[in-house]
Amino acid sequence: MTDFDIRTKNYINIIAPNIFNEIKENKDKVYLDFIILNGDKELTLSTIDNEYTIFFSTFHCHFTTNSKEDEKNILQDAIKYIKDIITEKLLIITYYNCDSIAWSTAINRNEQPEIDKDKKVVIESWNNTYFKIIEAQKNGI
Repeated sequence: MTDFDIRTKNYINIIAPNIFNEIKENKDKVYLDFIILNGDKELTLSTIDNEYTIFFSTFHCHFTTNSKEDEKNILQDAIKYIKDIITEKLLIITYYNCDSIAWSTAINRNEQPEIDKDKKVVIESWNNTYFKIIEAQKNGI
């Protein structure tokens, strides 16, 4: 475990002590995964490469720290983002080319996602309150 991981663990105990269900340590690559479970869904906050990365479904985003002094503030931003996902303030939008993921993004739940008629679009939320599949239009039909 790196010094960054130890500091992160300590910060989480202060900032959000009850939010994660489990912590996994990857000893080969030296990082921690802080995990929240919701049925078959999993959200992970990882410390890979001394930055905070959030993974949920097909989506991931990075919160990069520039110095030891800003780690706690950046982690607070990442925790807020996680809370926005699990309270369904944010929705995950995934765009597919056929069956392959083209890209994914997060939007506020009151925003309308951009629809690309040539791509299948999947809208999902943490509790599936918001879940919709919009099939691609074949040949512009």
